[in-house]
Amino acid sequence: MTSESIIKSEIRKRLSSLGIVIWQQATGHGMTESGSRISFGLCRGSSDLIGIRKSDGKFVAIECKTERGMRAHENAIARCARKMQGKEPLTTEERRAFEQHTFVALVRLSNGIAGFATSADEAERIVER
Repeated sequence: MTSESIIKSEIRKRLSSLGIVIWQQATGHGMTESGSRISFGLCRGSSDLIGIRKSDGKFVAIECKTERGMRAHENAIARCARKMQGKEPLTTEERRAFEQHTFVALVRLSNGIAGFATSADEAERIVER
């Protein structure tokens, strides 16, 4: 099975060859030496790779997953829908999946290009839509 880091690297190379300026970005938080909390990255749920398509200036966001990770993500989203109807709390995994799903939807609603990819071929199809 291909690791997510290899998938990200292959996608970055492919998208760069297609005229997309692409950056890998991470979100999270940590502690400084003095004990202060520090956050980094865009926002919770933001995609692994972000960029700009040179041909038209559109924002690009690609969330990279292994095939196993994509199945887990889809299952978590299905559980989110059921739980939200019953007003049940989400697990950490479900909340993360929901935040990623919401970020991709927001980019698309804002006339950007976004999606989930498990390979460079899938990422290419996303940006060529």
